[in-house]
Amino acid sequence: MKQKGLLEGKVSRVYIRYLIPTIIALASQSLYCLADVYFIARGSGSVGLAALNIAMPIFTFYSAFGLLMGIGGATTISILEGQNKLRQKHAAFTLALLFTIVVTLLMTIVGLLFMEEIALFLGATAELLPYVVDYMTPIHLLSVFAVLSYALQVLIRGDHAPNLVMAAMLISNFTNIVLDYVFVVLLDGAMQGAAIATGIAPIIAVFLLSTHFFKKDCSLRFTKHGFSFSLLGRIFANGMASALMEISVSVVVVVMNYVILRVGDALYLAAYAIITNIAYVAKGIINGFAQAAQPLFSTNFGAGHYKRVRHSFYVAFGITCMSGIGAYLMMAVFPNAVVSLFASGDHSLSEIAARGVRLYFLCLPFLCANTVMMYYFQSIELAYRSMGLSLLRGFVLVLLYLALLSTAYQMNGVWLSVSAAEGTSFLLGGGMVITYMRKERKERLDVTDLGHGIVK
Repeated sequence: MKQKGLLEGKVSRVYIRYLIPTIIALASQSLYCLADVYFIARGSGSVGLAALNIAMPIFTFYSAFGLLMGIGGATTISILEGQNKLRQKHAAFTLALLFTIVVTLLMTIVGLLFMEEIALFLGATAELLPYVVDYMTPIHLLSVFAVLSYALQVLIRGDHAPNLVMAAMLISNFTNIVLDYVFVVLLDGAMQGAAIATGIAPIIAVFLLSTHFFKKDCSLRFTKHGFSFSLLGRIFANGMASALMEISVSVVVVVMNYVILRVGDALYLAAYAIITNIAYVAKGIINGFAQAAQPLFSTNFGAGHYKRVRHSFYVAFGITCMSGIGAYLMMAVFPNAVVSLFASGDHSLSEIAARGVRLYFLCLPFLCANTVMMYYFQSIELAYRSMGLSLLRGFVLVLLYLALLSTAYQMNGVWLSVSAAEGTSFLLGGGMVITYMRKERKERLDVTDLGHGIVK
């Protein structure tokens, strides 16, 4: 799929062509997280699940940086491609990739040197600390491959190769699940075995994704020229909203861990670990709906096809929200179907987690809408709007509602806090989108108004 398809093909058809492989890739990536939960629950029980929940923010921090550079780089590259600024496009690609490697190596060193201190800060108890350290040691050591995998997925998908990304992620994630079984079940590796499997899988992904650079239809080139702090700042600004949302997951998990232990006990924390990982899968798939629209948004924006950008938004928004509503209805009717996979036969844990699923995932329709709106602003370089929406829904509102609702309604309030934050953000974000589109229609002249192309 070349640039011409993004600029001239039927919007719904182009979106679906990107959407299907993107959803499959991100769903498989999210599902290996569930495999980790399953095997850790099997090998270490509820203590292992609680330790995993403590460690999850560290892993999320790595993925946030990968998304920052991947989405920021892909957005900048797509806009420059639409503007036919190829020299700057190659510079943006090279800069994004090099910066990803260098900063991740520095993060790895810090993580290894201060592993116990970070784990204690995140809420690890004396009982949980050895489990957290066992899990995070392989993750830190192999983190550069994980971060590169996150970044390359987005960069290569934006270079019109969504099917390669899908294939690479399917192979990598299937390998992760197989290795989970080998290291945890056959070799009795418990937490560390699951972490080794998680660390090895991205190596395979990076190798497969790198084959794109040797293909004739690859339009990304490494270059020694065109680097600047302004270009790096542009990449950061274009990817920051996604990184903030990913980091907010870590912050919310840490705060919720403390709140749950205040209003509940370790069993509720284990239930939250199950819900967190189901949410990780759901959010990964929802991000796939939004990421599939990014090349359409950015390339057409760069080319001046503003009507086509708006049409792409309507298509992505509608499909994503309808999917979110359907997903919630399934979870509300069959919560035990998912929860029972990770509760290891613990009836009390299953009951608590099933109730949590019904309340927590009321957020899904709003989460779908907010994610597409955030990616829309991000993809057309409206960084302040995308970052503002991310900060509101990911930090300010969710922490505010968590404090208020947990005090008033105890655990029910904890489960509902995310839904309240996403619902409020939907109202605010929707107002931002409507206001911007009205202003854009008045101020921007679309190339189609000059007779250069049509909106399909």
